[in-house]
Amino acid sequence: MTDPTSVTLELLQSMSDENRTEELQAAIAACNFMKLRLLCQELGVRIRSNKYQAYQTKDGYAEILFTELKAKTMHGDASPPSHTPAKNPRVPVLTGPVPEAMATSEEGDASAPAAHAATSDELGCMLNPYVGPVSKDILERTLLMVSIEKAGRALKELFHPDSEAAKIIRAELTSRLERLKRLQQE
Repeated sequence: MTDPTSVTLELLQSMSDENRTEELQAAIAACNFMKLRLLCQELGVRIRSNKYQAYQTKDGYAEILFTELKAKTMHGDASPPSHTPAKNPRVPVLTGPVPEAMATSEEGDASAPAAHAATSDELGCMLNPYVGPVSKDILERTLLMVSIEKAGRALKELFHPDSEAAKIIRAELTSRLERLKRLQQE
């Protein structure tokens, strides 16, 4: 029996390519639910889609994995698909390295801010070259809107409404909204 920790997508694909069906099924059966889910995701299967909603069990993921591996073998596509991030046309795509001014604080100093404000020049070098020149106001509005969106999502999805973290995020969200209103009035 195969050790579940040593099971990789490459190993499973090679078993499938060599038509070692029994070994492939045994290796898949040895994996736990989370390992199967991870392997399905590595294979490029969108397991959260409605198409796979009925397969949200260990047996379901095992069936998906076995079927997809066999299909890849039949079609000769042994490599997992390359994923490209979804592009939001309202937000510029950052392509360059993150400037030091935006790097998070690694020290344990709680009084130091986690992320520092970056200059428009530093952020401008990170923007997708196809976007074109961006004014400081547009850049600041975009960054504020993104931070407001992320804070709102964290507030809704991650924290209990009465928790301390929710109160901190709510205060930060309020200050960002006020700053955005001031920018729009200018």
